[in-house]
Amino acid sequence: MEAVKPKKRRPKERTSAPEAPPVSSRPAVVMGMRLPDVPQNAPCRTTTPEPEEVVLSEDEQPSPSTVVNKTVDAPPSEEVVSNGIDVESEKCAPIVEASSLPAQVAVFDPVCYPSIPQLSENTMNSTYTTTVAPPPLYEELSKGNIEKGGSLAGPQVADAPPLYPSLTKTHYEKDRHGLLTEQNLLEFYHNPLYMMSEEFTDKFVQNNLTSSGPLFPLLQRLKKLCDQMSISEVSEKENTESLSKCLRDCWVMQLQTFESKGKCGENKEASGVGRFHKSVLCAEKVEELKNLLAANRTHLLDERICQESQFRATALQVQWVVISINRQFMEENGLSLQSPPTLLENAVISDGRILLLNALSDIFFHLRFPSLTKRFSDALTGWAKELICVLYMLCRCEDAQFVLNHLLRLPSPIIEWAAPFVQTFIQAPSPPKVKVDYCITMLSHLMNPIAARETFLRQISLSENEDSTWAILSGDEEEGDFSLVTINEADLTGLLDQLPISELYSLAYLYFSSSTSDKGDQFAALIAFQLLLMKVLDTGLSTYCAPTYKSFCKQIGNC
Repeated sequence: MEAVKPKKRRPKERTSAPEAPPVSSRPAVVMGMRLPDVPQNAPCRTTTPEPEEVVLSEDEQPSPSTVVNKTVDAPPSEEVVSNGIDVESEKCAPIVEASSLPAQVAVFDPVCYPSIPQLSENTMNSTYTTTVAPPPLYEELSKGNIEKGGSLAGPQVADAPPLYPSLTKTHYEKDRHGLLTEQNLLEFYHNPLYMMSEEFTDKFVQNNLTSSGPLFPLLQRLKKLCDQMSISEVSEKENTESLSKCLRDCWVMQLQTFESKGKCGENKEASGVGRFHKSVLCAEKVEELKNLLAANRTHLLDERICQESQFRATALQVQWVVISINRQFMEENGLSLQSPPTLLENAVISDGRILLLNALSDIFFHLRFPSLTKRFSDALTGWAKELICVLYMLCRCEDAQFVLNHLLRLPSPIIEWAAPFVQTFIQAPSPPKVKVDYCITMLSHLMNPIAARETFLRQISLSENEDSTWAILSGDEEEGDFSLVTINEADLTGLLDQLPISELYSLAYLYFSSSTSDKGDQFAALIAFQLLLMKVLDTGLSTYCAPTYKSFCKQIGNC
């Protein structure tokens, strides 16, 4: 058995609690409120009491059999607590486990907590406190918070920019409604072509009522040939019918009958009757047939072949003249077959342009005659297409008006071939202002009453008055009598389709937005343009207000 060496006693010392920091003589002011200084907490001993060591006397020393020497590991040297205070670790002495020993009562030292010092009367009555502004009342604070919260919680509505620019800075005369007059609107959008459209129409009627251009003699001769060919065709048809009838009448069918008598094989008397048809040439019809054959030879050889040759030769001469006119116009203006259509505001009237316009006038003049053959009318429209295609390569606004005025004074219907003759030149490399003015002017010619249409179509009027045996009635009872002098609704509708209003608006916006940077001037110019367009369309509704043109009026309303 080994003896247990008693542990040496070591006097224990406890750290005294730190003293509280001195109270500041000057209080702190926070948000207008006076508060005392609060002392900071210094590191102190942990409040948890440590277990006391049990000291045994020599008589109470346990025997080796009942004592178990057990060593307890020391806690870590540093420990982090919630209040941020570092606590020093202590080494624990060996603890003797003796269950048979009497229990010892642990004794703990009192823990010192920091206290808040009270202010003295001298501090309360110091001069410093009198200089501090008194805190605001609760009612004032609550009222301010409510107003501030209400201003923040409410929707913040920003002032939107005006939808339309202001015209208050414009120094123009206004009527009693505060609107600009028509004369003042011309300052924002002025269309000289539209202003001169009526004068242009008067000159057109005066100069183109009769024609004497380079194609007039050839076309006149060609028309006579067509009339002669029409008459020859009718005569040839009558001759063919007479010849067929004469051939049938030249031979007369006669019924021949014969009777035969004799004896049969049995030596008996017998008789029989036979009948057959016999064609007999009539001498009177032979002479008539001879004359009809001579007339047929004349129709086929002298008239049909000769007139066909003359027609083709004359048409070839017209074609040569058309090609010569086109070549001269293209050489004067430096054009080629690949030149795009171009719209000009101002151009020098050259000899080639005058020659081309006169040739077109000759063609349109001959298209106004009644009862034209399809062959002749097709030839005229073909030559008109060739000339207009070359003209539109370098076209003036007056040239396009010239073509439209001719189309409006042709007998209906013309929509099958005349619609492509009206163009807007949207894709042309021309200034937007020129194209806008041109489209408005073309619409005005289409919407205005067609001046002197009856005079231009006087040949048709005479033919209708001479042939008064038949009256041509329309299928609709509301339309009344039908006349070729009256323009057809389908023609008006087709020509209006060639001038779309949507493209006109695009051109106008492009021009007004690029002409000036002032939003007010742009807006006023658009208003002036819109009013002028509405005026033109209203003229069309007033001109064609008859039930015959109800579809055309509906199309105008949909623009």
